[in-house]
Amino acid sequence: MGCTACCPLPGPDNGHTHGIKPRAVIVWRGANLKHGDVIGSDPYVIVRVGEAGTAWAGKPRSAGRRGAPASEATNPVWDFGVTVETDRLAQPEVQVRVYDADVVGE
Repeated sequence: MGCTACCPLPGPDNGHTHGIKPRAVIVWRGANLKHGDVIGSDPYVIVRVGEAGTAWAGKPRSAGRRGAPASEATNPVWDFGVTVETDRLAQPEVQVRVYDADVVGE
C-alpha cells in the first residue's frame, strides 16, 4: 500500500522515501593536486552536507561520505557519488575536502 500521509500516489513502500527528495552529489576528479607526502599522493575525498555557512566541523559526520583513495595520483579520478537528504535543511550546502591517505591530520 502507498504512503498517503506524505505522497499523493499509491504504490508499494519498498524503498519509499516518504516525501524526502534525495539529492545526488558526484565528485568526478581532482586536478593538479600537490603531493601530500614524500612517497606520492593517495588522495581521497570526504563530502559533508549541512546548513549553509556552517563550518566543516559543524556539519554532521553522519551526513558525510568518504571516497576510496586514488593511488599515487595528482590528477585523481574518483567517479564518487553519494545520495544525501537535504529536505530538513533551510539552506543546504555541500562541502568537499581532499585528504592524503598516507598523511595523518589535516
